[in-house]
Amino acid sequence: MAAVSHSPDAADHVGEDQWWLPVADPEGVAAVSRAAASVASALRLPEARIAAVAEVAAEVAGQLLRRTVTGWVLVRTLRAGLERGVGVVGLASADAPSGIGQPGHNLALDLPGASHVDGYAWPGAGVVLTAALWPGPATEPWADGLTSPIPGEEISGDRWAVRELDGRRQVMLCDGLGHGAAAATASRAAIEAFLVAPVSGPRAAVDHIHRSLASTRGGVVAVAELNLRRGLLRYSGIGNIAGWVVEPESRHGMVSVPGIVGHQRRDIREFEYPITPATVVVMHSDGLDDGWDLSHYPGLLERSPLVVAATLLRDARTGRDDACVVVARP
Repeated sequence: MAAVSHSPDAADHVGEDQWWLPVADPEGVAAVSRAAASVASALRLPEARIAAVAEVAAEVAGQLLRRTVTGWVLVRTLRAGLERGVGVVGLASADAPSGIGQPGHNLALDLPGASHVDGYAWPGAGVVLTAALWPGPATEPWADGLTSPIPGEEISGDRWAVRELDGRRQVMLCDGLGHGAAAATASRAAIEAFLVAPVSGPRAAVDHIHRSLASTRGGVVAVAELNLRRGLLRYSGIGNIAGWVVEPESRHGMVSVPGIVGHQRRDIREFEYPITPATVVVMHSDGLDDGWDLSHYPGLLERSPLVVAATLLRDARTGRDDACVVVARP
């Protein structure tokens, strides 16, 4: 994994920088701590907060090292409106030895400096650890996701964003055509268009994005809108973005129509699906295999959207294309 661009938030989440770092020895732990402190410093966080960021990152990386032989830690910048923070995500695969087999839906991490902490471990299901640090009070996001570039590239052409307007919770994912810088340009344009699209349903948002991507190579796009009060999810997509409505005992795919946003537009259609308070919505690019089954991870659906997304990125990523997955709750 390498440096990639990313997109998180709670009101408006837009692409930011992130770095994937290997952790196989104490030197790797120190490198993660330094990288996190560097990000916090670049964001001009207070000195005390920079120290807390470095300490939390070292603890996440150290936990991986104690539980596994090797793992990866993602250090990323976070953005919520005008606020900036630092996120740390630790991943270790299920094929690592002994320490990974300790059950725990919510790992007990001593990270007093973190705004949010979550984790998941289960025998045969690897380990995920996450922490977010903000300058002040922060609510845990209702949606979160991760991206990773195809091996050999430094930047991902897949991006995601969310927005919440007039009570509408909308999630957008764009897979820029191809990969690399040109694909990233298209996905950035899609995010910019999404965030200023008319306050209407997913179909109108996709149409606005389509018209905004004409000068780029284009891509595939999907937008989902979650309305728990009405018990309804509205979804509109063009191209091969995979969208899923996941319930504790089942999952159902959502329909996208063929085409390339910005160029080969078909009739943009919008579909409706019932949702409940227990629903989890998963959207991902074709950089992830769609054969995943969350029933293989006992208790995972109770965890934060970021932990679910990190688990899917770790275990379902094909390595043959850029990858992006975003998870949302109503």
